[in-house]
Amino acid sequence: MILVLGAPMLPQRGARNWAGGPPNILNVAATRAQENLYVVGSRSAWADAGVFGRLAQIWPATSGIREPAE
Repeated sequence: MILVLGAPMLPQRGARNWAGGPPNILNVAATRAQENLYVVGSRSAWADAGVFGRLAQIWPATSGIREPAE
């Protein structure tokens, strides 16, 4: 499952706060993913939005484009 975290500009926190609050949308996504969960979004924008703050603390960050293995 791919969870895309998009929202208006950084100062506009309403959508991020709504998504990070109850009901826990992140929990639903993780439960439905079953095997793989990819989270795409701006870590700095979402790190203070409810449950996404905890995700930012425990989930390893990767960025950039990965080159295919040769």
